[in-house]
Amino acid sequence: MKTIGELLKKGKRTVCSKSTKTKSLVSTDEFVGIELEVEDAGRLNGTLNNNANCDQYWNVKGDDSLRFSGIELCSLPLYGINIVRAIRLYAESVKEDMLYAAEQGKDRSYLSDRTSMHVHLNVTDITTEQLQTIIYLYVIFEKLFFKAAGGYFMESSRDNNNYCVPLTHAEPAIVQKSYGNVITNSGAYLNNLCDYAFKYSALNIKPMKTFGTIEFRQHPGATQAQDVLNWVNLILSLKKFAKEFEGTPEDLMKMANEDRIALYKAVIKHVKLRRMFKKLYKVGQLGNDLEYGIRYFNQMINFRKHRLIVRSKLKELNENDDAEDTATTDVFAPWMTQLGGGVVPTPQNFAVSANGAVTVGSNESQEEGDPF
Repeated sequence: MKTIGELLKKGKRTVCSKSTKTKSLVSTDEFVGIELEVEDAGRLNGTLNNNANCDQYWNVKGDDSLRFSGIELCSLPLYGINIVRAIRLYAESVKEDMLYAAEQGKDRSYLSDRTSMHVHLNVTDITTEQLQTIIYLYVIFEKLFFKAAGGYFMESSRDNNNYCVPLTHAEPAIVQKSYGNVITNSGAYLNNLCDYAFKYSALNIKPMKTFGTIEFRQHPGATQAQDVLNWVNLILSLKKFAKEFEGTPEDLMKMANEDRIALYKAVIKHVKLRRMFKKLYKVGQLGNDLEYGIRYFNQMINFRKHRLIVRSKLKELNENDDAEDTATTDVFAPWMTQLGGGVVPTPQNFAVSANGAVTVGSNESQEEGDPF
């Protein structure tokens, strides 16, 4: 199957692996783009522009949506060790500015509810099946992403921010139709999907058409190098798993339903990410957030499955001109029965077993052992 780059005629970026190796990253041959917003940055702007190496990694410009001479740093496409170098240059410039401000008896407030960090992940080198796996994985891990962005780096989460709306705040059927149906051999279909995508989703697929990337918008911003690096690694972890995973969406659903912690460990392998989540979660609570995402994912998969069944049945009906009008209702009856007589289930009351059986019941959380 063609890659997304081939479908969108964007080509495939290649790197020389010998120059990219670093143990700081989950993957050393992946391209990312980083956007950082910072307020109270009048002097920081000068510090960055006076750095001879800044232009190798960053484009720095003013941002009128931010206060006190706010700036936005937009990286060039980065990969491997260059990701680490770009982040360190930024963090060291911030530290220098903070020390200067302290000497002057001033206090810098770089971050606020107006600032954010967006990371673009290159997807031109993968197929639409692998992109679908990334999207499904993200749905499962979305609560963990917001926990990492809002619970560790800042005091408040951005899951109620209008500029990074969580996918799991929408009905699963809508998300499946808008994000899950990405498998195609048609560049025109993929472009159309991007055109109708919502820019301010926490996971934004709109840039795929322009830059060949998908954008992660959850993070409120950071000034520490390790915080930025952890966030990049969290995103790279999704792509690394998706490229190595050879199963179907149903196989992923079975894996998630059978052992959510095993899935967590298969995706989140980097030791510093494990440490980060260990600080964020009490024993058993990580499993509860995963459970929410898995139930939502189950609904997406079952909508996908039943949609295919309905399409097949309707095709049969169209081929049979003598079919009764009531036959269409019979096609939908099994699905509506499984979904509790037509009541739309939620992640709190909906579950699907490994064999695809649907149940609608209570939402009692279960404590689990420490996954770390």
